[in-house]
Amino acid sequence: MFYHNSTFDDYVTKNTYNSNMKAENFCITATHSNGSMDANNTQAIPLINSGYIIISLCGGLPLHGWAVYSLHLHWRCNRRLSTFVIFLLLIDALQLPLSPALVVVALRKDLCLGDVFRCDLVWYLWLGLSICGLNLHQLVALEGILSRRDLQCSAPWVSLPSSLLICLTELALFMCVVALKMIHSRTLDYFIGLVEFMWCLAAFVLSLVMCVFFCQSSYPLNHTHSRDKTAERVMLAIAATTSFVLYGLSIPALGNVYLNSIDDNIYMILHSISISLSSFRLIADPLLCVLACRKPPEKKAGEQRLIDLRLV
Repeated sequence: MFYHNSTFDDYVTKNTYNSNMKAENFCITATHSNGSMDANNTQAIPLINSGYIIISLCGGLPLHGWAVYSLHLHWRCNRRLSTFVIFLLLIDALQLPLSPALVVVALRKDLCLGDVFRCDLVWYLWLGLSICGLNLHQLVALEGILSRRDLQCSAPWVSLPSSLLICLTELALFMCVVALKMIHSRTLDYFIGLVEFMWCLAAFVLSLVMCVFFCQSSYPLNHTHSRDKTAERVMLAIAATTSFVLYGLSIPALGNVYLNSIDDNIYMILHSISISLSSFRLIADPLLCVLACRKPPEKKAGEQRLIDLRLV
């Protein structure tokens, strides 16, 4: 890993502020800098961030209710429910109640003066759930596209044991990161920050894999369903937008902990915007879950006869 004119000891001493990423970072107090950020910006940024989170909360709650109802109907029709979809909705069910708590922390900075532990816990839980949800979001989209292509290579890893193992690994990683960050060890913060960076980067890799897979793969001739290109394109668009737009600023924000190449004020604004944008994943998740579980339309009789003739 590249360090900006510093050894590891210098990093631990000088960059504790960045690696901790505590709740007060979201409030943009800017007390660590030379005071170049004016008071108006200091007060406006938490309000803007809180507005984005409230919008995502108001939009996410009814959409999640609709998604749960749709999946209930899906289950009553004796159709398979994806493990990734179930775990993603569970992650959202944990993150949605934390959104108003994070808004309170942002707008009432004085609350953290008497109870820093509670504020830090809210922030660490929200950030961990956000990254965990991003990875599950990409897995739901990838499984949805694979299930429509009916490829043999998709069967082993989307089976119940494999998908359950992946989801439990995500949850275990989330709990370990939150627990270790609460210790407030500067040495641990460095390695935890690296884990968070690689954890977030994994979602971008999944998005690239989906883009390549969508462009190169095709249906076998004996596929029993018609090619639902629209559903695949929408799922791919939702997943790519979530990764590259909503979470696009998270990579430089997390990576700056090690590169230390961005001005402190710019870093704080960048990090704050990345949090606000990532909250809109709570709106995209239920749309993706319903679309991924939707059964593709059956082939028409004439189209099926034509395929049978080509197979002879």
